[in-house]
Amino acid sequence: MSLEHNIGDNEKLRIKDFITQGIRMKQEVKDINEALKDLSATIGEEINVKPNILMKALGIAFKGQEKAQEEQEAFTSVEEILAIVGII
Repeated sequence: MSLEHNIGDNEKLRIKDFITQGIRMKQEVKDINEALKDLSATIGEEINVKPNILMKALGIAFKGQEKAQEEQEAFTSVEEILAIVGII
């Protein structure tokens, strides 16, 4: 059974509107993410910090204190492993 047979004209219009608005919103999000990436590159260059480090810090800050603590613990474990094998 085709989905089209189960959906009325009003529902079809709502779906079309959803798709149209969804495409527009996804493009806006993409544009904002690109602008944020460009900003991190500019600031990173100015303060001599890699943009990916700034973006990582932003991501952790956005997720909150609990995520920051988890990341710190994971990084500490990585440091310990690297020390054990003599890399740092």
